Amino acid sequence: MMFGSLKFPKIRVAVILPLCLILLAAICLLLRTGAPDTVSVRGGELSLRVEDDSDIEAFFKACGIENAEQLSGREVTVPMHWNDTYTAYQELQRQQGFDLVPYKGKTARELCYYDGERYITVLVSGDRIIAAHICDSDGSNIRALVCP
Repeated sequence: MMFGSLKFPKIRVAVILPLCLILLAAICLLLRTGAPDTVSVRGGELSLRVEDDSDIEAFFKACGIENAEQLSGREVTVPMHWNDTYTAYQELQRQQGFDLVPYKGKTARELCYYDGERYITVLVSGDRIIAAHICDSDGSNIRALVCP
């Protein structure tokens, strides 16, 4: 007979099968993590879903920003390995309720706006805002856009 059946001792199956199931569950959980659906702003919940420009405008309005014009939009890659600058940027995002860790090595759209006083930048991945910040018109003083 060319094909024979493989026989595993019952103890191995009893140990390996649950470990495989735990590993599969952990992978599914990790893949499910990402940008939250909402973030707290001024005592309310603000949706981070983006289907079109009006959703970005609503996000800005809830953050107290009116009449921001889009200057540019480009594809960027969240670095896989972070230097001190990106680590500090991640901390700024975490303070706002965002987390860029699940997006390491992935592409996102960087949308830059200007409201006459400052630049506003949001990162969008899929249909969610995953990061946001503002900075002065000279590009200095990067700070949080959303205050938890």
